[in-house]
Amino acid sequence: MIAENLNDMIKKLQLYIDKAYKYELNHKEAEYRALQSQVNPHFLYNTLNCFISMNRLGMKKELEDGIIQLTRLFRYTCSNEKLTTVQEELNCCVQYCNLMKIRFENRITFYCDIGQDAGDVKIPRLLFQPLVENAVKHGMSSDGRSISIWLDAYVQNGFLVMQERNNGVPINLNEVYAERKVGIQNVESRVRIFHPDAQFKIELIDEITCITIQIPLGGTRHEHTFG
Repeated sequence: MIAENLNDMIKKLQLYIDKAYKYELNHKEAEYRALQSQVNPHFLYNTLNCFISMNRLGMKKELEDGIIQLTRLFRYTCSNEKLTTVQEELNCCVQYCNLMKIRFENRITFYCDIGQDAGDVKIPRLLFQPLVENAVKHGMSSDGRSISIWLDAYVQNGFLVMQERNNGVPINLNEVYAERKVGIQNVESRVRIFHPDAQFKIELIDEITCITIQIPLGGTRHEHTFG
């Protein structure tokens, strides 16, 4: 009787664990989708504002080029796939910088370097692009100051490392987590949902704003949620 009751208790406990695990996965999925949904409208709003400005200035050729760039970006951003590769994500970032360069010309310089082992690593879609957008939005001052943006991705010690650096207006670390400042908070939340052991770090080094994402390669991950 003790053995039968113990077996019955184990089955009920396993059933409870399975239900709790599925609930947690569904909760993570809902949270992830809610965070991702904040990206596209924000990006589109800024891009359309750029187009309006070019139209008012009579920059027809630049506007046409911008629309082509936006079309390419939307092929990427409107995909239903949850995951992408580092190569595809950074391609999106380069397209975004090209789009911003149409308006700001020589005020924006950007560099992109992808390590040989990093390009095919899977990451959440639109994980890195908001950091670049944030650098342009908050790093460029109204006095005509130029900005250089460096994008790097490489594999080191079992981690995928993605880093965005810029020499624009230094980030105010006290304001990063202020209310309604959702851009960087959004990225950090999505990183931690994607992999519980991932790391997200913001630093100010010699007036250079540096944001680093480190994601373990392999190990425990919410595969069912993001696979």
